[in-house]
Amino acid sequence: MHPPTGDPCHDPRVTPPGPVADPADVSRVRLEPMTWDEFDAWAPRSMQGFAEQQVSAGLQPEVEATAYARQQFAELLPSGLATPLHLQWTVHETVEGDPVVGQLWLRVRTLSDEVEAFVFDVEIVEAARGRGLGRATMLAAERAARELDASVVRLNVFGHNTPARRLYESLGYVVTSATMTKPLDGLDDEAAPGGPDLRLRPMTAGELAEVRPRMQSELAENIVRSGTMPRAEAVRKATADLDHLLPEGTATPGHLLWTAEVDGRPVGEVWLQLRDRSDGTHAFGFELQVRPRLRGRGYGRAMVRAAQREARARGVRSIALSVFGFNTTARRLYESDGFVVTAQTMAKQL
Repeated sequence: MHPPTGDPCHDPRVTPPGPVADPADVSRVRLEPMTWDEFDAWAPRSMQGFAEQQVSAGLQPEVEATAYARQQFAELLPSGLATPLHLQWTVHETVEGDPVVGQLWLRVRTLSDEVEAFVFDVEIVEAARGRGLGRATMLAAERAARELDASVVRLNVFGHNTPARRLYESLGYVVTSATMTKPLDGLDDEAAPGGPDLRLRPMTAGELAEVRPRMQSELAENIVRSGTMPRAEAVRKATADLDHLLPEGTATPGHLLWTAEVDGRPVGEVWLQLRDRSDGTHAFGFELQVRPRLRGRGYGRAMVRAAQREARARGVRSIALSVFGFNTTARRLYESDGFVVTAQTMAKQL
């Protein structure tokens, strides 16, 4: 089972450093706590920027993206600037005039065996981009996180934001999970020639009861292995996700669960959720899993193709799924089948 990527968050919108003398020097910027006036001016821009990035990534159409941005902001910052655990700063360049060149938003929280700093938004104003201030701001964010006893920094970045992804990679951030999406409009519904004759049939309630413990334990283990969160939180998340997503088991509305078979023998499971949006119906794949002892036989690719055919038959316009950062085999499979990264979560140990 693959969960949606990371925390819902703002894409850190930064530009990699240009040809300056010392772009990595954290002393080039200074973080100053936001005032309420600054917060009131920044918040609408932050929400709008998040919505625009969602649209650009193809994750949601404009109507839903705008509503989602507002919802997330309200849930994350119910008390605005005074919300506990959240810190907002203005970023000043340490030159004559002390100009404001950006904004930074972190949440610092204590988990079971770590203190996590999550970057919800970092933005460098357009006039100041290309001069290494994005890198300096991220280093300043890491220094602030360390001063607050954080042991890890995590963030989300949209797939189309190549400059930001390259910056984070250069700073030592690694991918913990990625959301990948494939449009289905115009897709050829025929099975790939030469592959196994894999069929999907509706999963029974008994089969779900049998495979659910494995799905839950594998999800928790993969969350831990990916570095997304500590074990205690991963176990709780895996349990809560399945309880929330499938309250009525195989009869849960909007969810399609199948057993994949080859020659009448079960070889894996497929689980899609259908989501209606203003631009049509889309699907999210929570499970596309070949059973461990049967891997390496081409069943994975056949299962992905079969899921696409079932989705297309229901008028689905795209399929998205999440793959853990360490699972390079699955990522290569999805990429070869036409999936592209639309968002990813990254982490760095301090």
